[in-house]
Amino acid sequence: MAEGPSPTLKTPTYLGLVFSQFLAAFNDQATHIIAVFYASDMLVRYAKVPWIDEKTVVFIVPACFVAPFFLFSPLAGVLADKFSKRNIVVFWKMAEVAIMALAMFGFLLPTLAGTGWGDPRTLAIWSAGIAIGTVFLMGTHSAFFVPAKYGIMPEILHPAVLSKGNGFLEGSSFLAQILGTSFGGLLYGPLKPTFDNGTLEAGSTWIIGLVLFLLAVIGAGASLFMGRVRPAASERKLTLNPFAPLANNLSVVRRSRPLILAVIGIAFFTSMVLYLRQTLLYEGETAKDLHAARARESRQVFEQQRNGDNGEHDSPEEAETAAFVPDASEAQQAEMRVAMLVAFIGFGVGIGSWLAGYLSGAKIELGLVPIGGVFIAAAAAALAAVTNDGESTWPTVTCLILVGMAAGLYIVPLYTLLQDRAPKQSKGNLVATSNFLNSTAGLAAVAVFWVVTTVFESGMQVSRSVLETLGSDAALIDGLQRKMFIPRLLFLTAAITTVAMLIFLRRQIPDFFLRSVAWMRSYGRVKLSLHHVHNLPGTGPVILLTNAATLREALHVVSATDRACKFIVVEPLAADDALGERATRFFARRAGYVTMTADRSNATAWNALRAESLQTLAGENILAIAAGDDVDLSPAKNFVDALRQEISTPVVALRYEPVAASGVSPTAKIKHVHLTIGDAIEADDSAAGAWRFLSANSGAAS
Repeated sequence: MAEGPSPTLKTPTYLGLVFSQFLAAFNDQATHIIAVFYASDMLVRYAKVPWIDEKTVVFIVPACFVAPFFLFSPLAGVLADKFSKRNIVVFWKMAEVAIMALAMFGFLLPTLAGTGWGDPRTLAIWSAGIAIGTVFLMGTHSAFFVPAKYGIMPEILHPAVLSKGNGFLEGSSFLAQILGTSFGGLLYGPLKPTFDNGTLEAGSTWIIGLVLFLLAVIGAGASLFMGRVRPAASERKLTLNPFAPLANNLSVVRRSRPLILAVIGIAFFTSMVLYLRQTLLYEGETAKDLHAARARESRQVFEQQRNGDNGEHDSPEEAETAAFVPDASEAQQAEMRVAMLVAFIGFGVGIGSWLAGYLSGAKIELGLVPIGGVFIAAAAAALAAVTNDGESTWPTVTCLILVGMAAGLYIVPLYTLLQDRAPKQSKGNLVATSNFLNSTAGLAAVAVFWVVTTVFESGMQVSRSVLETLGSDAALIDGLQRKMFIPRLLFLTAAITTVAMLIFLRRQIPDFFLRSVAWMRSYGRVKLSLHHVHNLPGTGPVILLTNAATLREALHVVSATDRACKFIVVEPLAADDALGERATRFFARRAGYVTMTADRSNATAWNALRAESLQTLAGENILAIAAGDDVDLSPAKNFVDALRQEISTPVVALRYEPVAASGVSPTAKIKHVHLTIGDAIEADDSAAGAWRFLSANSGAAS
């Protein structure tokens, strides 16, 4: 018998889902980072496969993980609605066991080479290929698993605990990503294969595969505790063209400006995080070679000083003991370092996501998005300045955590906006569509990374093919030091790209940065409570009427909508000349807001605004008119009626009801504001009802 939504998180279904997805995320990240290290060692440093270098590996491995989202997300969304999401979760957890068994076999091939089972170089290439193939299979696993994971939440949890359940699910996912990345880096170094003097020593990498296999078995067992869940749309037909649902979903997105903002913003976030991750991996692989070259040079200098100039040389065993820092130790340190740096970004995202949820309160706070974007750009630019020859200094760690925190502030409101704006009957499909766009952006980021690094390496003459022709460690060290400058350029490129995206979003939503100013001026001072927010149409032109009396109050109203607004504010008095007020008005003018004092509110002034107001409505945006109770509303009413005669537009009233700290008093400080949205008045009906709604119970709320 299928279970209904539970009012508590303490159910076997929910706990089984959390535990199984935790281990899936852990294996995802561990497999991903180990595949980068392993393929670099086996294909580049040992087998020396032509046309493959570190940047190619860093390009191929993430592309293999992202590509399944591009290929299978449309189909995954359909399957998540047609079949029981619980069954999909269980199926892919069982598939994960088989995938990890394949990974363990791949890691075992070098050991088999030591027994004479085959040619070591050939088996090394096959082993690395299987590791990379495992990443593709885990990407396929995630492409089908994620829509079912998110889609099942409203089906197993009551709305009263859904937000809390989502928060715990996301928090555990971030923790799994951090631990999986750290695990991969920490275990790979001691267990990795080595190939001194061209001889392959298999190491014990298969132990990592065994651990991941056992974790997959445990996760599959946890998924079996989930109770039965009915399919959401079992009548939905499967199509031979998996991209057909994608076209329908994209048409839904195109009709909603907020959805466009959400999917574009989330896709950019995905591409930027992947780009920064690739940059760290590229820097780590370059630092590994640099440290190894320095260790060899130090060993040679030590041998020369020890033997003098008599031409004597130590035996290989004595030379090994004479080395200050063995090459293998240097490589292990570099691998652990880059794994921890990647984990620091995940740690920052976890903190930033929690902070975004806390700062947003009970509403979607789009004002955090520009703040997060600005700090992503600033932290990425700072990384370009502090990155230093592969050394993990505290400024580098601080910047990476700040990048993650800023990314959390940026992404959480956009994800919430996507969930809120998606139609109820197709939320799963739109999540899958967002995943498709994310994967498209991710593949673009991977390609851009490869092109940019190729250009930089060619221009600086530091490609691996060039470095391998250098005749001495001193020349190699010089070349690698120049190559270590490339990650700085990549970080700077990320910062510039983020700034470009912020400019693009500002052009799409003129009050983009103004929302941040409004949030900063009100947070901690005024609590905003939104009522009946879904009365505001999500698409199409709307005239929004409100009794907010000043620009500051109008900015509180902005928080009630996630759509682009143009405000006309009629204020009873001239504006305050304080610095904060001047800054707010500057951003308001840049956003196209218009303010006028009550003594200038006449037919001439309103007619001057007619053309741009009609343009706003023609662009299917919101035209908001704010006028307080002490203002003559006749010119504004006539203006609204005239606009509606030229363009068919519904009218919505939003009542602004402040609550004073010490009761109702003209001098009392406002601490709480209720924003109540009335029913939408259709385009053919009179707007008189909206004006009456504003006048009803006007004034301070008790």
